[in-house]
Amino acid sequence: MNKTKNAIKPCYEIIMQIGNLENHPNDELSQVILEDFYLQFKSVFPKLEVIGAYIHNDEDGSMHMHIDYIPVADSTRGMKKQPLINSALEQMGYKSESINNTAQMQFQEDCRILLRNLCIDYDLEVEESKADHREHME
Repeated sequence: MNKTKNAIKPCYEIIMQIGNLENHPNDELSQVILEDFYLQFKSVFPKLEVIGAYIHNDEDGSMHMHIDYIPVADSTRGMKKQPLINSALEQMGYKSESINNTAQMQFQEDCRILLRNLCIDYDLEVEESKADHREHME
């Protein structure tokens, strides 16, 4: 596999979770909200072809969903459709402005906003937390 900076990746994944280990809705409500998020994801982000979506709660923490997708960008050179994440994001209106505000970061923030709004629609009180980077749990 080509590991260069410009290598085309076969697919991408986003993981969405409601709450954390100590504070989360019950599994039934979480599943309904995550399923609703999946349906909206497919319509809001038409250039990201979903190839798999998995909801599970077999780890410490709250129920969460993995969405695997392939970016599908229109192209005027070569193949008419190409799996290019930056082009697909740009065609959906995302444009990198700086290293601290990339198209990918903007897309991820829109996913968080979409999930946050769904939680509010389901009458959940949403607490804003400071974004911080934590190592993955074992």
